[in-house]
Amino acid sequence: MGRRERVLVLYNEPVLPKGHPDYLSEVEVLDNVEAVQKVLTESGYEVARLGATSDPTVLINGIRDFGPDAVVNLFEGCANDNASELYACGLLEWLGVSYTGCPFHTLVLARSKHVAKRMFQAEGLPTAPFLVVEKAPVLECGLNFPVIVKPAQQDASVGVDQASVATDLEGLNRRVNYLLEQFGGTVLVEEFIFGRHPDGEAGIEMIMDALERHGFKGTFFLDVLSEYQFGAVAFRAGLHPELDEEAVGRADAAEDLAEDPVFAVLRADADLEGTQISGLLQTAPARLLLGPTQSEGNWTSPAFTITASGWNIGWAFQCTPAPTAGTSFQVFVTPAGSAPGSAAAISETGGSGQAVTAQTSLGKQTLVVEAPANCAWAVKVTGS
Repeated sequence: MGRRERVLVLYNEPVLPKGHPDYLSEVEVLDNVEAVQKVLTESGYEVARLGATSDPTVLINGIRDFGPDAVVNLFEGCANDNASELYACGLLEWLGVSYTGCPFHTLVLARSKHVAKRMFQAEGLPTAPFLVVEKAPVLECGLNFPVIVKPAQQDASVGVDQASVATDLEGLNRRVNYLLEQFGGTVLVEEFIFGRHPDGEAGIEMIMDALERHGFKGTFFLDVLSEYQFGAVAFRAGLHPELDEEAVGRADAAEDLAEDPVFAVLRADADLEGTQISGLLQTAPARLLLGPTQSEGNWTSPAFTITASGWNIGWAFQCTPAPTAGTSFQVFVTPAGSAPGSAAAISETGGSGQAVTAQTSLGKQTLVVEAPANCAWAVKVTGS
């Protein structure tokens, strides 16, 4: 009988303490390792696993000791240096070992967001207008506000949160200084693009389909303080038959739709034994009641019904050119069928802005937006 093919499952050894906001997202790799190892073993391969650390000799010695024919690469970098994700692939290529996932040169290009955007431009692919900042202060910004300010060479959305949106030069420099202090390197500034988030909505549909296949029904919401922080999950309706009405499961991941709400991505393997119980969130202003709607000028919304006090209007606007006087963007909340009153719930001046504004009224409501014809805007309402 010949030697069985050897497969090594490579992953990042978890190091973060339990109280850290990224703890759950880091340790979940262990579930993936177990699942991959089980499938490969049942398929007849000789399987070993290797948890890589910040010491590259652990990876090199592990490869040499086991001598794998291939590596299933689940390594996403060390907590204190996510660029090590790239280095691991470089070492595997140098050692002549085949591995799954993107090759080294692809990861290098993708991780440098500003370089990737320049490649898009060279190929004629549309991308948001941008500028690259290497030192502060920024004396002039040729982009239209609002802008999104992020690290140019951090993984995924590291360094991105609600404070990443700058509506003027002062806010831009404040965020640039913060990112240079926290991450160093280069800062990417991009024009804000008005519109919906198709990836997020498509992802929600996929998640909900998976949940229903495993016996979950209804809608699940996650209360998250900021991106990659996990909160309590509210099972609002149609719970899994194995759970009672006060059960709350751990969220393994979350997809930030750039505005409230953040939808939970729950374990969809129906194996709920041992799932961490984290406390019940009884109410969450997360159900979409209106929109998102994007338009210009004046607009009156269809009626929507508020059944519980405490709901939110998410809004953003941009006027080109900016008005020199008077209000740029107003939103009135009024009972359905009534004319708007004199006091606006939202009243803004200047060329652009965005925020989430809390409201307390109940019953059937409408929104009335008043804005010049040259002002593009977007609104959505979430609540109960």
